[in-house]
Amino acid sequence: MVLVPETLWSVSLFGKLLHVPRVTGLADYMFDNETPLWLRAVSLFHVPLLAMLVWGPWRLDYDPGVFPWAVLTARIVVVLTRLLTKPDRNVSHVYRFPFAAGANLTPLQHMLVLMIVGPLVLQLPGHLLLWWLFGH
Repeated sequence: MVLVPETLWSVSLFGKLLHVPRVTGLADYMFDNETPLWLRAVSLFHVPLLAMLVWGPWRLDYDPGVFPWAVLTARIVVVLTRLLTKPDRNVSHVYRFPFAAGANLTPLQHMLVLMIVGPLVLQLPGHLLLWWLFGH
């Protein structure tokens, strides 16, 4: 269920390459010389991943029953990311949002927002699109 963020990452990357107006900054690190070249090279996995996210359900049909499992997996990853990373890196925004709206949230409130809004905004649209396109 990462169709939406993967699409936004690809739009960010190719938009920057083609010099179109910035939509998201998800792939900005790909153009940052401070980011090691090996890390930027490895991050190119996002490009074929997006193709696979569409090709797989097209080829095999989409099972709508996967959605609750995808949400559960995402929630586990968010908790593990919070437990295993440092606040200064803020991986996947598990410590703070990149905008001021969440500045006054307690750590528990922040995690609850991630676990409720994340599936609704990042996973549900991709699920509904794949189900509509390929869920026979």
